Amino acid sequence: MQLQTKTSLQNLLAQVQGLVSHSERQAIESLSDKLQANKFTLAVLGQFKRGKTTFINALLGEDLLPTAVIPLTSVITVLHYGQSLNIKIFFNSGKTKDIRLSELSQYVTEKFNPKNEKNVHHVEISHPSPYLKQGIQIVDTPGIASIHEHNTQTTYEFLPQADAGIFLVSVDPPITQAEYQFLNDIKALLPKLFFVQNKIDTLNRQDWQESLEFTKQVIQKHVGLTDIKIFPLSAKLALEAKQKNNLAKLRDSGLLDFEEILGKFVVKDKENVLLKSVTNKTLRIVEQEILLANIKLQSLQSSKQELEEKLSQFNASLSVIQQQQIQDDYLLKGEIQTIIKTLERDLEELKAKATADFEQALEQWYGKHKTESTKGLETVLNSYIAEKLQEIFLKWKAGEEEKLQQLLQQALRQFSDKANLIINQIMANAAELFGLSFNKLNVREKLSEVSGFDFMLREDEVQISLDMISQAALHLLPGFLGHKIVLKKMRKYATDMVDRHCGRLHYDLVQRIDKAQKNFKAQMHHNIQNLTEQIIQAIKLGQELESKTKAEAQILQSEFQTQLNSLSGIKQQLQTL
Repeated sequence: MQLQTKTSLQNLLAQVQGLVSHSERQAIESLSDKLQANKFTLAVLGQFKRGKTTFINALLGEDLLPTAVIPLTSVITVLHYGQSLNIKIFFNSGKTKDIRLSELSQYVTEKFNPKNEKNVHHVEISHPSPYLKQGIQIVDTPGIASIHEHNTQTTYEFLPQADAGIFLVSVDPPITQAEYQFLNDIKALLPKLFFVQNKIDTLNRQDWQESLEFTKQVIQKHVGLTDIKIFPLSAKLALEAKQKNNLAKLRDSGLLDFEEILGKFVVKDKENVLLKSVTNKTLRIVEQEILLANIKLQSLQSSKQELEEKLSQFNASLSVIQQQQIQDDYLLKGEIQTIIKTLERDLEELKAKATADFEQALEQWYGKHKTESTKGLETVLNSYIAEKLQEIFLKWKAGEEEKLQQLLQQALRQFSDKANLIINQIMANAAELFGLSFNKLNVREKLSEVSGFDFMLREDEVQISLDMISQAALHLLPGFLGHKIVLKKMRKYATDMVDRHCGRLHYDLVQRIDKAQKNFKAQMHHNIQNLTEQIIQAIKLGQELESKTKAEAQILQSEFQTQLNSLSGIKQQLQTL
């Protein structure tokens, strides 16, 4: 039965290839290649710092992919079967490069390839894993909702290529708003989703079970997925157990339970899910093409006067929509200002707390260095201030960025939903003009994230200035006097540095928030404008018939009708597979 369905689907894809617009042909070709190769893509998904890469390493049983405590993975990494380990880098330019395992982090991590400045398209790793040998590709994706905007975009752009997903959450914190909103975006794209709760080794059993139940309830309430099973495990302990061949520890890690289910899926359900995935992706493309073809065909069958009326009505509906866009833009601007005010309040609180913390820390620090000479006191002073600034600001920055990330994503999501309503309304208006039926399309645009602020201290910023007293004179003063002067200036310098870095944080984060919302708004406006122009061109197509002979007009109409009939027939066949 599967073979028959696969053959039928391959034939339908070949037919669709010659019927859709040029922009969709590449997508159809990719789906055909996937089906032909029986290539099943299993994406490991989730928010940053949930342990996705460690989880993949645990499945493979070795430290293959680089891991770290900071958001790390910056490009798509595809693992497929090979008799031996081989790593190939694919660049956006089309060039490739074979590398050693020790070089991998130079291309796939944010630390060594920030914002993908090396223009890596993706990485492919051949590995002799039993999972991969059964026709599965495991894909490590960049974490969503991190400080790096491009990472989230990379993951969203890859999703249409995935056939199923493993969605990782952690025990602490449990599922966040950004995560369940991401699930809402991907649930319609992936026919199969596995759920894993990682890092159970960091809490006692009662606490991680409570976290798991909370996550399950949130997914049911906010995502609408019921009857889901979440597998609790510790990828860290599982990896350690496999490396040491410790079966008892592996069993305690929880990974064996998940591997059993995954193994059954690979044997029994993989091909069915692959067929369903390719079918659904093809259906979405066909449905959009049918709608556009219908509009074009109807325009060819309408009189010049009718088309002028329809064009006038359509333009009138656009004026209403444009007013709605202006209103939505204004509301988004207000949301962004609210986010910036939140940032400013948080920075004021940080400044007050950091200044007080520095005052206390300096007293404690000085108590440990009273025996130093004045010169020695200066020497250790610079490194201490730099370390303390890093400690205070990096700790605050991590929590603040996640907070701003969620606030911005919520604001952009509201704007995205409004823009999608506009897109659907435009298509519905056009369909109604020609008496066509219209089914609402899920056209949600991926969300851009606010990028991060890379907090760095420059050498010249951590050198205290004692210009009011010459260095030589200072060193000649009695120790208690020299110490008193240095300590006084140290306090003032610390306060100035706190204020300076708060200002830097404010400027950079506000700039990034503004850039993220402007880019996203521009993309949504472009989508609306592009759709509008396509519909107007389709309506005007009928008006251009005057310049054609009757025979030419009949040929054109026949071509559109044939295309529409073919697409409609293919749609019916896809729905029965």
